[in-house]
Amino acid sequence: MEKKAIEEKIWEIISNIKGKEVNYKKNDDELTGRYYNLDSVDMVYLVLEIQKFFMVKIEKKDLDNYGFLTVEKISNIVFQKKLI
Repeated sequence: MEKKAIEEKIWEIISNIKGKEVNYKKNDDELTGRYYNLDSVDMVYLVLEIQKFFMVKIEKKDLDNYGFLTVEKISNIVFQKKLI
């Protein structure tokens, strides 16, 4: 799966979590910041949905150093795991 397709699916998952379409999509903006405002429960759902859809295991080390803070970082993690 190409990285762009991974990013698009992540945005779709985020839209589903928020219950509305995300119109402003910038891959390096913080998901917990003012534009997307995901809270801790939203982030847990995001991890679970990404694991389920992409069939990858998100480990604690993936979350270290704010590894799940942006769509870009998340897509890099998923992309690397799909290569294995």
